[in-house]
Amino acid sequence: MGLKDEVMAQEPARRACTCATGRTIAGMSEQDAADMREVLADPGITAAAISRALAARGTHIAGPNLARHRKGHCGCPR
Repeated sequence: MGLKDEVMAQEPARRACTCATGRTIAGMSEQDAADMREVLADPGITAAAISRALAARGTHIAGPNLARHRKGHCGCPR
């Protein structure tokens, strides 16, 4: 076994998405996930508006958390 293999064996398994936004998207229907990705990609839609719409559906993610995900400043793989 080479050094890389030994190092990789020491790394804990990573989750696909580590932020609430990524986990929420992963748990949505295909259509809702596509819609969510679309609104996140639209700079004309505020994170606060997305947060309010999600809350109306029973999913609570704070605007700043959505903004972090949107900017790629969360733990989700890119």
